[in-house]
Amino acid sequence: MEINDISIKKLKTGDLKEELPEIYELSKVIENNYWHNHESVLDHTLRVLQNYETYLAKAKGPVTFYLDQKIDNHQIKDLIFLAILFHDLGKKETLTNYDDGSSLCPLHEKLSVVKAKKILARFNLGLTERRYILNIVKYHSYLHSIVVRNNYNLEKQFNELASQKSDFIIGLVIMAMMDIQGGYFQETKPEEYQFEMNFYRQQLKLKTNFLMVKNQK
Repeated sequence: MEINDISIKKLKTGDLKEELPEIYELSKVIENNYWHNHESVLDHTLRVLQNYETYLAKAKGPVTFYLDQKIDNHQIKDLIFLAILFHDLGKKETLTNYDDGSSLCPLHEKLSVVKAKKILARFNLGLTERRYILNIVKYHSYLHSIVVRNNYNLEKQFNELASQKSDFIIGLVIMAMMDIQGGYFQETKPEEYQFEMNFYRQQLKLKTNFLMVKNQK
């Protein structure tokens, strides 16, 4: 299977049910918390993908320079697309409903990695490309957990992550931005949402500018 075989349109029309049944199973997984308002994981995933498509159309400069680079045979922007598609796969098995009507999917990212790894075997991708995708899936929840207003160790923790995971930190930040835009976070916690988006934008600018200058030397 090729990445180009997948599109938001095909996902919405159900044309990929045979190739990606795990994605469509998420239509029955309904979340309710400050991120998701009685929303299926499939609907959320499609919204994040749509945000990403819009973002790509407007991206320019150092960000575009990064996204257009290739890992093995595919551009980074296409690998991020798959990471977004697979990032919440583990929510089907981890959904926990509470008495107050809310729900969470604790540690879903771990199972998402396991399931995504199996699905990626269907794709014509190199090992480095698969690792890039799986690492974004694996660390997206951790990044969300540290990028919060009341985390006084934010800079330290983020810099440690960026240093240790420099090969995919930019893709991880882009995915995180699309993720919070694809939920109800902006409505339920507007000040927190703005803080996090500003932090991600700042880091994205710093990291991509540095990368572009480095490659020009």
